Amino acid sequence: HCSEQLFLMNRLWNRLVEIEQEHIKEYCQLVTSDEQLRILETTRAEYRTKKEALIKERKALRQKARPKLETHLLDERIKSLSSEIKALTRAACQASKVAREAKRDELRALNAQRFAAVKDARNNSGLWWGNYNAVCDTYERARGRALKTGAELRFHRFDGSGRFKNQIQGGMSVADLFSGAHSQVQVKPVSDTAFHHPVRGERRRHQRTELTITIFMRGRIRRTLTFPMVMHREIPADATIKEVVVTRKRIGTRYEWSVSFLCTLATEASKPMHNSQSVCGVDLGWRKCPDGLRVATVVGTDGTEPHHLVLPAETLAQFEYVEQLQGQLDERLNTLWETFKEWSFDDAPEALVNALPKRVAKPAAGKLAQLAIRWRDYPLYRQEWFSVLEVWRKRDKCKRLELSNLRGKIIRRRRELYRIEAKKLAERYAVIALEDFDLRTVARLERPNGTENVLPAPARRQRQIACVSELRNWIALQAAKAGAKIILSSGASTTTCQHCGAVNRPPDRAALTWACDSCHAVWDQDANAAANLCGVARGVPMPAQRLCS
Repeated sequence: HCSEQLFLMNRLWNRLVEIEQEHIKEYCQLVTSDEQLRILETTRAEYRTKKEALIKERKALRQKARPKLETHLLDERIKSLSSEIKALTRAACQASKVAREAKRDELRALNAQRFAAVKDARNNSGLWWGNYNAVCDTYERARGRALKTGAELRFHRFDGSGRFKNQIQGGMSVADLFSGAHSQVQVKPVSDTAFHHPVRGERRRHQRTELTITIFMRGRIRRTLTFPMVMHREIPADATIKEVVVTRKRIGTRYEWSVSFLCTLATEASKPMHNSQSVCGVDLGWRKCPDGLRVATVVGTDGTEPHHLVLPAETLAQFEYVEQLQGQLDERLNTLWETFKEWSFDDAPEALVNALPKRVAKPAAGKLAQLAIRWRDYPLYRQEWFSVLEVWRKRDKCKRLELSNLRGKIIRRRRELYRIEAKKLAERYAVIALEDFDLRTVARLERPNGTENVLPAPARRQRQIACVSELRNWIALQAAKAGAKIILSSGASTTTCQHCGAVNRPPDRAALTWACDSCHAVWDQDANAAANLCGVARGVPMPAQRLCS
């Protein structure tokens, strides 16, 4: 029944995505019926096609020529097309605003139609109100973000993952939670030593309890599920519990469960005051060094030497082993699929034929594994083929478990390292300056100005391993807890000399040490950027500086 509810929630999400796509299509047809806007959109699409063709041509020329080939003419044409596309975009936005104003009543009717379709899908989903409300709330939030960023909602493949959300109408006190007075959620009480015992092992032992939640109601009968739970954090006694969310996440071939309590406090917590007067600058990035992967450099005013945060070489080796495991899995699947395509199932039982992969392209490993499991019911049919498939399935399952467990272990170890370092920074420095840039632009193949983002494959791989966005999030979280301030600066911190303030021409980015063009001082480029950010934290102005509370 739980798996059925998760499947229905996934199906409801996909139905809401269909409704959204249909709504966007009708919306665009309605708005672009304006003649002027249609001409602008058509012209912009033609320019974008030309620009993409020029970028492909430039890329092909550079691939043939080594070292890098100068393509000034193509660069100028791409830059010119980018400027024209921007001008057309501005004109199209203005024309779209006029068209929307002229068709305001029709757009309202279209939105009412979308709302009615969402309501109908929700009511016919076969879900309990708490579960379909959770899906609809997620849809509305995702839709709002997509409208702001220009993204699209995507369909979700059902892999058994999902969540059960219990919305507590009117809220529930902590006493009611542990006494079992509320019908939706109950938790067996834990002793005070679960959170205050000096020995960690004793705390963990006393934190073991049981959670009972409502999955759904059918025919006025409440269906509940009871989990063994480790309650690793104490809920404040004056808190009011608003939501309880149980999440099921697929890790390899198994599932992990977790629960979150959303609470409100009767009294607002006072903002902590920082005791230190020191400030620092933190330069985030990734760079391969002899002892591992450097992900951050810290320069502070407390007299300490520049500090580098490095992911150890052991972690890099583990990530490389994970990639090797993934490659081995793909290679074995390819080999099996070449063999599988030669088999003929004309005389196979009907149930086995129904389990065969339906697509012409190579199916997912899970489809072939399900076929092997179904094949067990027919021991007399093609045992030599079944043996090949079963041997592959067992080996594949073993390696996928190893892959998922090792990947999860490495990611948790990296997260713990980032959390500890961020906590040290937030407790040591009252002001922390970071560079203000969107990390997503680094991953793009094309810069906003239309030029190619030349980032070698090893650098892209190291970016994924470093995951500096997680480190930045931990710094912000720990700073909020400790009462430290975060200052974001968009100035040229890397190319500005920390000694004379001259802005240098960017030399080879791969070089660790640079020499200033003006004063000829030699410095580590990461330490130099961190020192300039430290100046921002002290109050030295830089372009586009802003304060983040």
